[in-house]
Amino acid sequence: TLSNVLLRQLLRDGRILRLRFDIPDRPGVLADIAKRVSALGGNVIEVQHQQLFGAPTAQSTELLLMIEVRDRAQGDALVAALEAGDYVVRRG
Repeated sequence: TLSNVLLRQLLRDGRILRLRFDIPDRPGVLADIAKRVSALGGNVIEVQHQQLFGAPTAQSTELLLMIEVRDRAQGDALVAALEAGDYVVRRG
């Protein structure tokens, strides 16, 4: 219960991000996203890569990331860097 309460507070504070992407299903895309997250000091704590059943098209895949950041400003910068890479990022 305590862990659940703490995680919810970190989400509210913007210190944990839940990001959802529909990305092209081709080699290197997941690595590029991870590189961008790392370059800005984000820590990936969970990855869900749904290639078969969650993807909207046959040429795409759904990616869900949970990322730990220092504060809301770092999280906003991280999302902006991902969007600058032509990724459509949805929070939540």
